Amino acid sequence: MIIRLLNKDNIDNLIEKSKSSLSDYRYFVSDEKDSLFDRTPSAISFDDETSEYLVSFEKEQVRVKKNCFDNAKLNDLPLLLDNFFANDVLDFLTLAIRDSKKCARDNHIYLYYDEPASFYLMLCLNDLDKLLESEKYVFLLGKDTKQEYPIDFKEKFDIDYSSMQPQLLAPDELFRICYFSKGTFSGADFITNVIARSEDVILVRLWSLHNATTILGEPLDKSKKYSEIVNDTEREYVTSKVISFFRNNKDEICFSWS
Repeated sequence: MIIRLLNKDNIDNLIEKSKSSLSDYRYFVSDEKDSLFDRTPSAISFDDETSEYLVSFEKEQVRVKKNCFDNAKLNDLPLLLDNFFANDVLDFLTLAIRDSKKCARDNHIYLYYDEPASFYLMLCLNDLDKLLESEKYVFLLGKDTKQEYPIDFKEKFDIDYSSMQPQLLAPDELFRICYFSKGTFSGADFITNVIARSEDVILVRLWSLHNATTILGEPLDKSKKYSEIVNDTEREYVTSKVISFFRNNKDEICFSWS
């Protein structure tokens, strides 16, 4: 089944709004010789049978699969994503990536587009104003703009990150590290190992632990044994009690990483 997401009128309105927003945005580089705004689609749809997006132009229809973040190159340079539009990932990055000034380095997310289908999917599926408001993104539009990566912020914007000092993690950032971690390293591990070295830290709410953790077959938040040991009056508990509980009940606790 083909699901229409945007028609020509919707797209025209989206283009005008996006042009205005990007023109006022500081970290926006556009290739004047290869403007993606010159190649506008007539419709954007989704094929739920193939899980592909369909971007219709005057002489062709382009099928695009959802981006996969696994192909991103992670190194000491700022994150560079080519023709990326996955809204769930961009929402996560907007929330989780630290501001460059807090890192004392260029920690922006560079979004590079050299073909129009993915660019319009990004505009269609994401709240552009929200991305711009974060000031965590650098937009590179057009084939030749990739050579701008990474930008010299001192020269181009008079921002010298090297003269700044990295800031300590704020409580909300620390919480995100716990909450977003998946796989073999979970928020529960972080709570009971890393910050557990300080017995003065009062830790997060119960649901921060993995919701599939069981004790003697019971969910963690339903376990009578757990509630007997941990003071949960206000759904908060002291680290030392949590450490003691997990250390003394290793054989009975089953962590699920599903």
